[in-house]
Amino acid sequence: MKRVNEYVLKLFIIFAFLFASFPVSVFAEVTTKSAFLNKEEVESFVNNYYGSNFKNKKAFGEMSITVVHQNNLLYQNGFQEPSSKVAGDLVHKNFYLGSIAKTITAIAVMQLVEKGKLDLESDINSYLKDIKIKNPFQKKVTLIDLLTYSAGFDEPNPPEYVTEKEQQLLLKEYLIKYQPPIVREPGTSVMYDNYAYNLAGYIVEQVSGIPFNDYVRQNILLPLGMEQSSFRVNKSIFQDMVKGYSAPGEEQPFFYTVAKDLPDGGLVSTGSDMSHFMQMLINKGMFREERIISEASYNAIVKERFPMTGFGLDILYYKNHKVIRKGGDLGNYHSVYWVLPDHHIGIFIAVSGFAGDFSDFIKKFVDHFIDGTFLDKNATPDIQQSREELNELAGTYQYIRQSESTYRKIINFFRDYSQMKVEMVDKGKLKIHFMGQEREFVQLNEQVFKEVGNEETLGNNNQLTIFKNYDRIYLQMPEEASFFKKVNWYDQLSLHLALFIGLTVLFLIFTGYLFLAKTKIGKTKIRIIASWNCLFYFMFLPILLFTAMQIMGGASQHLMYIPLAIPILGSLSTALLITMLIKDWSSYKYIYKVVYIILCAMSLLYIALLNYWNLFF
Repeated sequence: MKRVNEYVLKLFIIFAFLFASFPVSVFAEVTTKSAFLNKEEVESFVNNYYGSNFKNKKAFGEMSITVVHQNNLLYQNGFQEPSSKVAGDLVHKNFYLGSIAKTITAIAVMQLVEKGKLDLESDINSYLKDIKIKNPFQKKVTLIDLLTYSAGFDEPNPPEYVTEKEQQLLLKEYLIKYQPPIVREPGTSVMYDNYAYNLAGYIVEQVSGIPFNDYVRQNILLPLGMEQSSFRVNKSIFQDMVKGYSAPGEEQPFFYTVAKDLPDGGLVSTGSDMSHFMQMLINKGMFREERIISEASYNAIVKERFPMTGFGLDILYYKNHKVIRKGGDLGNYHSVYWVLPDHHIGIFIAVSGFAGDFSDFIKKFVDHFIDGTFLDKNATPDIQQSREELNELAGTYQYIRQSESTYRKIINFFRDYSQMKVEMVDKGKLKIHFMGQEREFVQLNEQVFKEVGNEETLGNNNQLTIFKNYDRIYLQMPEEASFFKKVNWYDQLSLHLALFIGLTVLFLIFTGYLFLAKTKIGKTKIRIIASWNCLFYFMFLPILLFTAMQIMGGASQHLMYIPLAIPILGSLSTALLITMLIKDWSSYKYIYKVVYIILCAMSLLYIALLNYWNLFF
């Protein structure tokens, strides 16, 4: 026994010696990435970054910034326009946080799921007492679809805010007034969807039996110590609101959200309150001794059901660092929070004016304070398909966050990101032509392509993802959650633009000829009808563009009724022209028949074009 004890003692001494002589950095590697985060360094970094931006007029308005690490508050300060001076009291001032509200709404839903009052996979109509969602597809719309922007709703684009409190709608009134149709099969594609979150918040209201704001205050905000936060602007909140700025020194009049208790974007909060919120996310649903949601619910919220898409937040990556993010915009109020869960860091920024690209700040922060090596740089492809096998991916893709059922579909002509072209380059390689740039991607597997030769973006690890659903192909860019869908040749914007311009020019030529020709083109009555028919269609495009510019300049959207009435008049004149041509067909000379047949064909093509773009009153 004595010899055994001596042997054990010798082994212990040897291992102790080896442990003591082993490089400390090996054991410290896990913690050194964020152990050096301290108040002084963080304060210096933030003040230099945004202090410089305000001083150089790259930012304006009022700003609140909060940085937390684990359960410690590292930085809490603000900047105020027009100077670059630090304004510490701004962390206790209220900002509209816009879509950051969606994370709160998702948490409210998950609390009711925990209590057994909601089921994520049930038809949402079973929870709606006085609103019914019309779904033309066999697949039901679920809460998962609402929370992942995949319910398939068209883009309704209602007003974001009103200038008087009395103009605010009730949440139910808002949902009924602005209910969009479902235009894509639920659960198959992602389109950023405000209406879906307002509907989810209304379901919380219906199931809990109390107004949405009251439920959130009682069950989320107050337990988090977020006493200044609310979805409803009352007198005390109004008194602590920062001023909004539309330009340096130009204050924006105060406004209210279009509906009371708006779950998708009506949250008002402070930098101080948001520090508590981020600590809760860092601790997976816990804040101090209070559990807001279970760890299982937290995991459900941060689960990527589609790339970059969780419940009410984004799951992003930058240089292999996971980033939980949600941003918000309402009027001239812009905000964002980032949580790096692996490093227990949270950053919140709100500005009531302009502060540039928020993502630039977080990338520089990660590069400065955290090991920035990208471990996946030389990822080995699992499969690389031949050019022939990948040919079905080639073609034109259209951004799906657009209206499919209203005249606002025409806005696509004015967006430089509405469509992109995909070209096959070589085996396992494709090239994207988008917004004036060419970007090359190499295939990693049947669904994922990795971008090459570009700096790391804050998104899906520079990965492009392909989704195939029956005969539809969807594409998701590395930095954008909403999908692009592959469209047919006859859906290309360039073709439609050529048709609009070409037909407008032809109608101008025919109008002039029919009105000014000295010789009568057939009988007088049909010539007059044909002349007005051409004039209606010729006038439409210039009047539409003029009206659109007026609306963009601040005029009422009701002005759009004027140009949208013109196609009705044009259609009536076309119907009358065709009727008269058929009725008196035998009495016209051959040349007149050819002229009017061409004019009728042009008119019918133009009517089809207008109908495609929903340009009828």
